[in-house]
Amino acid sequence: MNTGRFSFLSRFRSPKALVLMYHRVGIPDTDIWEMTVTPENFEQQLQALKKTGNVIKLQELIDGLKAKKLMNNSIALTFDDGYADNYENAKQLLEMYQLPCTFFISSGLINKDEEFWWDELASIIFKSKVLPVTISITINHTFINMHLKDEVALDERQIAINASWKACTDPPPTLRCELYLKLWEALKPLPYTEQRKELSKIRAWANHTLPRAPKNKCMSAIQLQDLARNELFDIGAHTVTHPSLKCYNYKIQQSELRDNKEFLNRLTGRPINLLTYPYGNYNTETIKATEEAGFDAAFTTEEIPVRHHSQLYSLGRFQVLNLPRPGFERAIHYWQQLK
Repeated sequence: MNTGRFSFLSRFRSPKALVLMYHRVGIPDTDIWEMTVTPENFEQQLQALKKTGNVIKLQELIDGLKAKKLMNNSIALTFDDGYADNYENAKQLLEMYQLPCTFFISSGLINKDEEFWWDELASIIFKSKVLPVTISITINHTFINMHLKDEVALDERQIAINASWKACTDPPPTLRCELYLKLWEALKPLPYTEQRKELSKIRAWANHTLPRAPKNKCMSAIQLQDLARNELFDIGAHTVTHPSLKCYNYKIQQSELRDNKEFLNRLTGRPINLLTYPYGNYNTETIKATEEAGFDAAFTTEEIPVRHHSQLYSLGRFQVLNLPRPGFERAIHYWQQLK
């Protein structure tokens, strides 16, 4: 092995690999869950990865893991959900740098004029210029009762604070942020049809009439087929309706995995061998359903490297933040040192 190829990763010799998780490449209005990397930063990250020379296909990583021949310090790239900006922005940069990537697709919104429920909720709460003073609503047996006080009408200061909030790490800085989080937590466990029903109620309460944002759309069938024609890219499963699988019975979990896999296989003509769990949520029944559906491996959102002893149906990944090259390289260094 030519160890000189590995640049800033060369000093780490433990048999481990990293799977990096992206969701979006673009310029968001808000990025509450830190899901978006700008095209400029994404290109800088790809430049750093290209220099290391050790980015491999995710399937190759899995094949090595199964054979107990895991390539040390290898890195695989993944995208979750299937946003259109994966095709419009990420694809061309990955092609430019000839770096392989696996795109995990939730198939339920393909060719639909809908947003993922969390994007629609964000639009209602953070883009409505005026909201009613109070909200009293019961969602999934959770009663939410709030008074928005002086945040009924948006001003520039509130817009800036809301846009800078990072929900994964920071407490809600405003009442609108607090309301969003309460509603998000109540909606997340619900089935797709119930989510849409409750969102309609919330939209009516807010008298929210703004159209759905085109930038939040999922890839079309034509875009996904074009993506799949490139041998640089693989397509993986991410369920039909993006449910929190652990909240559902075994039969529903089976259906979400099987139907998603079969749809993507028919649409792309490519084998669908790998799965990522929405939100990283799973239980023992999920693992059983995953194995039964014939997947080679499945991934969570737990930030742990892949090692020889890693379990095939609960592999970890690292969410990549919107970092320029120096910060990204520091993150890689840190992740490579984890046990």
